[in-house]
Amino acid sequence: MKLFNFPFVVQREIIKKMSISEVFLLSLCSSKTTDFIHRIRWKELKSIRFSFVGSILYVTCEIKNVIENEDIFEIRRTYQPRLPMHKWTISTILGVETCIGFIKVSKKLKQLYVCLLNETLDGPIAEAIQKQIELIFGNHLKYELRTHDTSEGFLPKLTNIRNSILSPNEAKRLDEMFSASPNHDLVVMLGPIGGRFPSNSGIYNTKLLKIGKSGSIADDVLYHFKGKRAHLLEGIVSQKSIIHFIQKWISNERFHNLEMFSVKVPDPNFFENAKDEIKKHFAFHRFDPKEIPAFRCCENFVTNGYWEHPPLVSGEYVVRDSDGSLASVDLYNNIFSFVVLNSKVVNQVRTNIG
Repeated sequence: MKLFNFPFVVQREIIKKMSISEVFLLSLCSSKTTDFIHRIRWKELKSIRFSFVGSILYVTCEIKNVIENEDIFEIRRTYQPRLPMHKWTISTILGVETCIGFIKVSKKLKQLYVCLLNETLDGPIAEAIQKQIELIFGNHLKYELRTHDTSEGFLPKLTNIRNSILSPNEAKRLDEMFSASPNHDLVVMLGPIGGRFPSNSGIYNTKLLKIGKSGSIADDVLYHFKGKRAHLLEGIVSQKSIIHFIQKWISNERFHNLEMFSVKVPDPNFFENAKDEIKKHFAFHRFDPKEIPAFRCCENFVTNGYWEHPPLVSGEYVVRDSDGSLASVDLYNNIFSFVVLNSKVVNQVRTNIG
């Protein structure tokens, strides 16, 4: 069938009947097919996810009004003879040479496999695939990255990544990734991080940041964070960094976008022992949080269970000099919680204390 002999309306209907993996494979035929597929417009596609599991990179896409993600292909470092492949084809994806073939999973379902030739999973192949996807489906897509404990430290330098859920890795490699994608909406780091991030790292631009085992990096985030919300577990912080953080918010020198910041440290009594010294530097005000049932700065943000809103218990708050904004400050047991109150709660507070 000669696709380009048909009218565009017919061509579009034929392409739309194909799976995403088949469309991707078709786009590799020539620049003409790439441009043609791009003209169709793919507004139903929402996001592309790159997932590293073991020695395999899974590429899937999210489609509007479809519950399960659709597999585009799997990328493996080597061909495995046990896979019932009917035919391998040598192809290049933006200059990266690969072996490509379909595996028949069932009578109606075929899975596209890409096997690499002399490349690593987080090398040029991942970047080439992302660029090819943008060429055919447009730049409106949201990109996600996930690495697992078994993924051997693979971490590609992909651009425009918005959400990342990452297994343990070295700060230097992570920073290279954040340099390529410095404007994350969500970052969740599940394990310990080796080393420290530089003060200008793109990680500090993340809107919603959660680090499971933050260690001494928690102190760095307290100084350099530019996003909206941070939740740090197993952090190591000093009284000095907590004081500096609150001072810079009150003076409006930093943390202009901040909504919430919380740190949980291993020492169960750290903040109980430190709070008197910390409070000496500020004028704290107080109200009874029981009188304000809607005591929350904003809606909870939950993604696959990776986000929690810190508890707010003391009712103590500080006031920002420039505009009178209020922020709840809680120092209890091993948790530091700082929450900027929204205007509705601020009005409730001022009504109750007035």
